[in-house]
Amino acid sequence: MIVTTTNTSSQTIDTFDLPTEKIVNYKIHVTAGNTYWYTTLDVNHNGITVSEEKVALAANGVTPLELTVSIANNVGIVNVTPTVIPSSFTIDRRVIASNLYSENTLSGRNIQTTEGLGIFFSGANNISIRQANNNQFTYANAYVTTGVMGPIKTKNSLLTEWTSVNGSIFASNTIISSGQKDNCQSEEISVTPGRRYILTGNAYYTTDQNFSAQLEDRDTGPSRIEVGTNFGDNDLGGYIATTTDAAFSLVFAPTTNTVHVSAGFGDINNRLYIQSYELKEYVPFHTYNQDEGSIYIKWDAVAAGNTVLSLNSSVANNRVFIDGSNNIFINTVNCGAQQATNKIAFSYNANGIVASRNGNAVVTSTSVLNKLIANAVFASVPSEFAYMSSTLSNTQLVVLSNV
Repeated sequence: MIVTTTNTSSQTIDTFDLPTEKIVNYKIHVTAGNTYWYTTLDVNHNGITVSEEKVALAANGVTPLELTVSIANNVGIVNVTPTVIPSSFTIDRRVIASNLYSENTLSGRNIQTTEGLGIFFSGANNISIRQANNNQFTYANAYVTTGVMGPIKTKNSLLTEWTSVNGSIFASNTIISSGQKDNCQSEEISVTPGRRYILTGNAYYTTDQNFSAQLEDRDTGPSRIEVGTNFGDNDLGGYIATTTDAAFSLVFAPTTNTVHVSAGFGDINNRLYIQSYELKEYVPFHTYNQDEGSIYIKWDAVAAGNTVLSLNSSVANNRVFIDGSNNIFINTVNCGAQQATNKIAFSYNANGIVASRNGNAVVTSTSVLNKLIANAVFASVPSEFAYMSSTLSNTQLVVLSNV
């Protein structure tokens, strides 16, 4: 890139993207007549503040330019003020991309997660997906249908490390019953107490009984799938297979840090055919953290009494709504009067909710967001929506919500 200047006023020579460009290294060659200078500029930022380091090689003590770096309107800006004119600048830039999703937290698109995808929503079912493998945003619209996100299960764990119990046989996705008591394929899975999980899949069974070989103390009946705190338990749920291929799902909230998933059982020579088998967190969209997180939403004013966003399930409901006096509430937290254009940024964890509206100082409440949700429903489509799977500071919330 080459820039030519003919005056000594401050001027922009480059900009950098806050969500994706964490560090930018510049090499700048300056030419004025027959004189040449060389300078380097290293820029590092956190989305709100920026630091810089400059090294210059100048001839005869002359400083040909002054470089300044700033952040304005969610964009990083590099300005130059020339002292020698006319001058031309040949600029080489090298970018080090953001490694963690919330390294930069000024923009709503900055999301921290070790798994899954980050989400940035910009109205009318347009949604950008930030991929974990390359830290980039790409277009997709499959995750919002008629104003609803979810349920989308994340943190996938394929059940493949089976242990054979009491003569059960596993081969080619088929579990064959030995007929012995509690014969099955079983796997112990690490989980987090208090979170909700869902076991999903497709399965059916066939029966080919050989009663002459049956033991007196034996397992009987159809093949089945069980989830328990301990092996042999089904206190967290169970599914009895049929002879027709069908989808199944078991939603449960463990109280310990492991659960046992077991499949098979039933009469001797029963064959349980498992078409798919996955254990995931039960959440409304990728990266949703049941314990803590931050939400950013922007919308144009709606009528008093309307709900803007509902986070719900059969056992829980949270909402951002407008009360009869035109105030914005997050559950029981009053965030202030609704305006023509509104931005709310709020964080939640076990200590409660912290929220900022339209750049105002945060309001806090010990009211806890109910985390057992399965859907995110937009009662009126917002112009922007973003989710971060970590809590943000009060300063970051205020900056995010500044209209």
